[in-house]
Amino acid sequence: MTSAEQYGASPLPRLWRRNNRTFKRSPVCLKLSKVDQRAQNMDSTLVIGTVAALVSTVSFVPQAWKIIRTRNTSGISTGMYAMTVAGFSLWLSYGLLRREWPLIVPNAICLFASSFIFAMKLFPKRFMRSVADALNPSAN
Repeated sequence: MTSAEQYGASPLPRLWRRNNRTFKRSPVCLKLSKVDQRAQNMDSTLVIGTVAALVSTVSFVPQAWKIIRTRNTSGISTGMYAMTVAGFSLWLSYGLLRREWPLIVPNAICLFASSFIFAMKLFPKRFMRSVADALNPSAN
């Protein structure tokens, strides 16, 4: 027994006790409430990350579909797509090195989609049209 307990004083700070009973402000409850806050923050972070990955991944679909439908890549910047492919390659490498699936999956899909658009821009027109015909034969 400590000297403080001998004279009736509790070793807990005053905020944590009332009538010699502990309440929600005990150190254990404070730690649990911080864990709950972290879980709620992680849930919202996960939602934001998932939505961002979906939007980024789907953003290439309209451009790819337009190329397949119109068989025209004249309005696409070669330099921009070269940098986009390089960027997604680096993000994919980073995710693989860290072994983090939330980085790997969306960046692999985006790399595939942007590589398709980039390749369609670089291919000769005859080859690009044959690929587009194979993917969308009704556009002939």
